Amino acid sequence: MTLRTRTRLFLDRADAAAATHDLGIAGFTHDEVTLVAGAADSGAVGLAGGVAGCLTASGVEAPDAQGLAEGLRRGGAIVIVRTDEARIE
Repeated sequence: MTLRTRTRLFLDRADAAAATHDLGIAGFTHDEVTLVAGAADSGAVGLAGGVAGCLTASGVEAPDAQGLAEGLRRGGAIVIVRTDEARIE
């Protein structure tokens, strides 16, 4: 089994939560889906840097990971799906 990671940045935390709910209905487990929500304040800078490193370690290209982390720093939310490549379209 080869694992793949797919990510999506949402500007609104509620939209990201709705997406994780929909993924659950589609059959993805809590172990496969992660929601990371940021805060639009200076305290999120360190968190965003850590998220970029984690995303890169899980297979996301560095420029994409940095963009996602910046969106998180600005108050967005990231939904991460890590599952078997056969389940990723």
